[in-house]
Formats: sequence, structure tokens, C-alpha cells
Amino acid sequence: MRIPSTKTSSPRGFVAVLAAFLVVACGGEPPADPSPEPFPAPRQVFLITIDTLRADHLGCMGYPRDVSPTIDRLAAEGVLFTQAYASSSTTVACHASLFTSLEPPQHRMVRNGVEMHPSLFTMAEMFRAQRYATAGFSTVNFMKAVARGFDVFKTQPKFRPADRVVREAIRWLDGKKPTDRLFVWVHLFDVHEWYQLHNVDAEQLEVARGLPPTGTELARYLQQEQGLMPSTFTGEEMMVEAVHRYDGQILAVDAAIKKLYGFARAEGLGEDALWILTADHGEGLGSHGFHGHGGWIYNEQIRVPLIFHFTSGRYAGRVVDGLSRHVDLLPTLAEMLGTTVDRQAAPIVGRSLLELLEDRSGRPIRYAFAQRREADELRLSKGWEEGTVFSIQSLDYKYIYRTHGADELFDLRSDPLESVNLAGGGSAIEDRMRADAVRLQGILYEQGADLGRGEINPEYIEELKALGYL
Repeated sequence: MRIPSTKTSSPRGFVAVLAAFLVVACGGEPPADPSPEPFPAPRQVFLITIDTLRADHLGCMGYPRDVSPTIDRLAAEGVLFTQAYASSSTTVACHASLFTSLEPPQHRMVRNGVEMHPSLFTMAEMFRAQRYATAGFSTVNFMKAVARGFDVFKTQPKFRPADRVVREAIRWLDGKKPTDRLFVWVHLFDVHEWYQLHNVDAEQLEVARGLPPTGTELARYLQQEQGLMPSTFTGEEMMVEAVHRYDGQILAVDAAIKKLYGFARAEGLGEDALWILTADHGEGLGSHGFHGHGGWIYNEQIRVPLIFHFTSGRYAGRVVDGLSRHVDLLPTLAEMLGTTVDRQAAPIVGRSLLELLEDRSGRPIRYAFAQRREADELRLSKGWEEGTVFSIQSLDYKYIYRTHGADELFDLRSDPLESVNLAGGGSAIEDRMRADAVRLQGILYEQGADLGRGEINPEYIEELKALGYL
């Protein structure tokens, strides 16, 4: 691996490393505290994470098919972050970053099934410390790995559709009072299963097949606007059918979210609530020649939807085009609660997004970081490249660094589909971003060195095999 070490043993050296990290990740020293008015903490917070949902398959993000009416309405009545990014393209790694405000090299949960290090501090633990009742609901057992801090965590060793997961959440919510402080996380796995016909919602698939555009018009849109390649399927017709399946699963998730939101509002739980909707990561669907996720960190796999919906109407209709990241959610919520994340095992990466929402002066976030999980023998046999792959990106450029293979540089302003590699041209932007990427990854890696590599819990092995992860 050709990444230089930044390890230092002296306190002064550590401070220097941390300062360099802040310069690279945040674009300079953190802005001085402008002493904003205290943010009224929401009494209930609902976090919905939708597995494997591409940002560009939602109407609020420009998709022409009506597959997400509920999500689109929540976005229209709330805040839509158009440039939000995950830290990985693997489920547990993404959720670990979201819950801890640490990047994968720091928290070391880079594979599904690994256990969280006991020194890490999570979002649920923060809410519990603030006397919120905490509950999580998922359909996959290995998500227990990131469930620290939840008073209740419900899951099953086999896939359950979104409607059943939401029913579990509603059962827990039933009887809760509008004055109760609640933090509820709901993880919906349906979109991940678009290629597993036995888990596809047949009714919603039929609905998706009838939504315009379809046929040749849809195929043209997918190729021109999303970079899908019919050659990765058995032709254009099969590509369109694959997208029907994918969109049908989004419809199923959207209907479940509508049911949960409707119940909460009917019970009076939503009068002083914040709903956050995001995805852990996206999906290939034939973009860049790949169908799945995990092995690549192009933006169809790490750009995610991010919506803040305050039922009070606060910030209604806001669209934020500044850079935002999963790692920013924990410090954002901490600021809302009037607390800090000073218990974390390593320096957190995130910045409070209230700076963007309230138009505070200060330096914008400079880079979003992402790292691919390492390739094991199974993944190498499936065509993954060897070595470490990580990236940094601004609103304008993206640099992908590889220890075994050619690096890539993309001008996102003129090439949002990342189709023209500009690396090797010797430009100043290439030299600077490559140096920044190596420096940042090295710092993050050293900060997580004491946490080890992470071992898969044997409890999850059979489930991971059934889902194709092992």
C-alpha cells in the first residue's frame, strides 16, 4: 500500500496532525462560535434510512417517474440537501459513520457483520443521555452491530418488507404521549432486494411498469441522465425491466413511510418532531458497468438523499446545495439538543448542518470523504480490484485514489456522471487533490489504528451468506 504514514507519538505532533485534518476536511479552522440563538430541540426525532437508494431515483431529486410521492412531499415541506454524500458504499460502514461522525478508517467497521468497538460513542447513546427513549427497527440481523444505545432494537434473521418493519415501529409507538421524548430509527431494506425476485413486491412492480416514462423513452433517459449501460444487461429491454423492479421497491418503501408518518401525526407525536430521511448508499444499476454496490465509490453509489422535515414548518421549502455528509448528522443533532460529542473515541469529522440552514458565516465544508471496503477472496473472484480505494470530492471535482490501479479525477461541473478521467494530465487541481486525499486518509487511518481491523460476529454469518455478502 503506497499511502504514507502520518503516525506521531508526541502530543505536539498529534495537534499538528489534527490541525491538518481540519484544514483538509473542513476547508480551514472551524469558524468561531457565533453564539446563535438556542435551537428548540425537537421532542421526537425519526430517522429513516433506506438501504441502497440512489438519490437520482427520487422525484425531489429530478427523477421523472412518480415513485416517491411521500418522500417528495416531506422534502417539499422540509429541507432538501441536494449534495449529500455517504462515507462508503457498504451498509454497516455507512451507518457507523452516520451514527458516530467518524469515517471508515476511524471507526474500522468497513465490512457488514463486524462489531462496534466499545470505545465508540453513538447517536442513540447521545439521545439516551438526554433522556430520550430510543428504539430501532430493521429487517437484517447484522444491523445489531450499530444498534448500541437503543433501549429497544427489533430485527429478524430473514428479510421482512418495509410494511412489516413499520408495523413493529407503530406497535412500539402506540400509547406514547405527545410530550414523550423519542428517538426512533427505522431501517428499510426493500430497495436492496430489487434483484431478488422472491423479495420483490409484485403489486408495486406492476405499478412501476405502468409509470411514465417507460420503454424506449425510459431507456434513453437512463442512459443519458444516469449513465446506465444496456450492455451490462442482456439489452435495453432487460435494463428497463431491472429499473421497474428497483422503482417498485421504492414505491413499497414510500408507502410504508406514509403509513408511519400518518400514524405519528394522528397520535399527536408529530407536532414537535424532526423527520430525517436518507439512504445508507446507492446502487450501480449498470452505471459504470456495475449493477450492485460495495466495490465502487462513484457517485451513483455514495450520493444519497438527505431530507430534514420539521413538522413545525421550520425551514419549509429550503433547498441546500452546499456540500453535506452523513458524518454531519451527529453534530447537527447534538447542537439541536444543546449537547456535544466530546466523548467520541477520535476527533469527529462532521460539522453541524445548522450552519447551512441558518446561513451562518464561516467556511463551507471543503471535502466529502469516502472509502471502499477491502476486497476479500470472494470479491476478487467477482472482479473487484485489489487494494485500498478512497476518494475526496468538492462540489466541483472528485479524486479517486487507488493503491492497485489508476487514479481518477473528474470535473463534476461538466461531467456529473464521472465518465471522463482527467487524471494523468498533471494539472494543479490533480496534484492538490491527490496530496489532500493521501494526507487525509493517512490521518484518519492512524486515528483508528487502536480499534483494530474488526472481526465478523459468527452470529451473522448465515444471514450474510444468504444475502450474498459472504
